[in-house]
Amino acid sequence: MSLVRPRGQGRALIDLARALTIVTSGAKGTVEYLPQPACRFALQMLSRQTDRTIIPAALGIAVPVANKTAAVVGMRGDAGVIDPDSDHPLVIVILDEGLPTYRSGQRPPDQYDQAIRYMRRVVADAYGA
Repeated sequence: MSLVRPRGQGRALIDLARALTIVTSGAKGTVEYLPQPACRFALQMLSRQTDRTIIPAALGIAVPVANKTAAVVGMRGDAGVIDPDSDHPLVIVILDEGLPTYRSGQRPPDQYDQAIRYMRRVVADAYGA
């Protein structure tokens, strides 16, 4: 398991990374207490996410990614599994907080673009892309 933890929210990020690791292992049938079909379904759903702006965009290569990107007031993040069907999938959870707020329909402040660029660099460094 790999974990990127930029700032704050440490416990929640660790728990999310562990949950993704368990689901990934369960999809391979190596976790007895989770049904393998349910774990596979969870990864398939994550693979169908349409917001591909952080983890998938950071890789710059065609590699499968099961992820969920989220944005709430002042925060932006992504959690996912890079190459979930491989022998060595990489679980990564990344969050940037303390971003300025803005109203729905407005263009996000430049800090959001900077945060996304930073998160992409972290992912690319972690995966070696």
